Amino acid sequence: MIFPEGARTRDGKLLPFKKSFAILSKILQVPVVPVVISGAFQAFPIGSRFPKPYRIKLKFLKPVYPEMSIEEIVKETEKRIKKEL
Repeated sequence: MIFPEGARTRDGKLLPFKKSFAILSKILQVPVVPVVISGAFQAFPIGSRFPKPYRIKLKFLKPVYPEMSIEEIVKETEKRIKKEL
């Protein structure tokens, strides 16, 4: 599992996606399976020492295949995740 933002959010909103996951997808010829994680920020916000009880949901989206360019993989993955949020 790779988190394409490279860091935890400070306000619960998506950060810009980095290219590392798309580069790996392209080189290894494996699809990217985007996953939407809901509730993680509420359970463990920045500055907390311990996570709080909170329902965390995962939603697996359709794969993004490496037939497109690295930039297109990044944009398509980000678009699919934003659409589900």
